[in-house]
Formats: sequence, C-alpha cells, structure tokens
Amino acid sequence: KWNYDLQLITGWYKNHATVGAGWAGAIKEAGFKGEIQYYFKNKDSTSHLNLSLEGDYLFKKGWYLNVGFLFNSKGINKPLTNFNDLNLTISPENLMPTQWNIIITTVKEINPLFSVNMSVLYAPGTNLLLLYPSFQYNLATNLDVNLIGQSFFTQLNHRFEAVNHQCFLRLKLSY
Repeated sequence: KWNYDLQLITGWYKNHATVGAGWAGAIKEAGFKGEIQYYFKNKDSTSHLNLSLEGDYLFKKGWYLNVGFLFNSKGINKPLTNFNDLNLTISPENLMPTQWNIIITTVKEINPLFSVNMSVLYAPGTNLLLLYPSFQYNLATNLDVNLIGQSFFTQLNHRFEAVNHQCFLRLKLSY
C-alpha cells in the first residue's frame, strides 16, 4: 500500500503475548523502515515496547549512509557504575540493553574487491558509545575476509573511558 511493504505481527514469545507492526518503503530517494512491538504484561514480567526507525541513502559517489533509532522501554537509561553490569544478552524482547539508541553506519566500496564500513552507536541515557570499524576484501569468487573491530566507551563513576576493545578476523565462504 502506498509503495510500502506493511506487516502486522502477533504471537507469543516466552509466555508474553505480543503485537506489532512494521513497514518498509521510501521517502523520495531514501529508504524508510520501521517496526513497533508491544509485549503484554505476564506473571513474570512487566509490559514493554520496542520501536525502531531506520533511514538509508546511497550517494552518487558510492557512499552508503544508514541512520537508525531504537527505543527499548525495558532498557537502562542512566550511567553505569560497572561496565560488567551491562547485560549484552540480546533477544526479540530486548534488542539493546539501553533504552535510547542511535546508530549511524557508512560504507564505501573502494574498489569491486575492497570495502570499508564504520558504525557508531550511541546510547544517550547511559552515555555509551560503541565503534564498529570493519574492512572486507574479496579473496576469490565465493571467499571473503573481514577484519572487524569493536570498541566500547562509557561513563563510569563520572568519567568517560574506554572499557573494552575487540578485533575479529572472519573468512566467509559462500556457496
């Protein structure tokens, strides 16, 4: 309808009745997507809401830009006192441990074999910043290698500091 794909979602997830909706379409030349999901209260948990909005655009010089917003009513919305208190167990109910989240991703294909990607996620309530740089190189027709970084920064005890850095190397065979 109106050049949009629309969906309605309902069901059960771990003893929670849930209802939601989603859409995918465009505003002029930019993509526009979103989803809203409500989980009803049960004997073990309170009700909560997840809302995500996303826009993306491909520029003429080959740059791709994606901007997303996520609201998780169940998430943390205050600075942490200990980074290990952050529960990074993600599920359909808990898409991100923080309540408010903004992510910006940009991708550039340097040549047909090599591309670079940078994602920045910021959670304003917790003052959490995640950086995700990555590089992808096509070694052969069905073989890619990725170098992926993850850096976590947050406010702990009134100081903004680096708390964790990781790097991964992945070989991906497509068949």
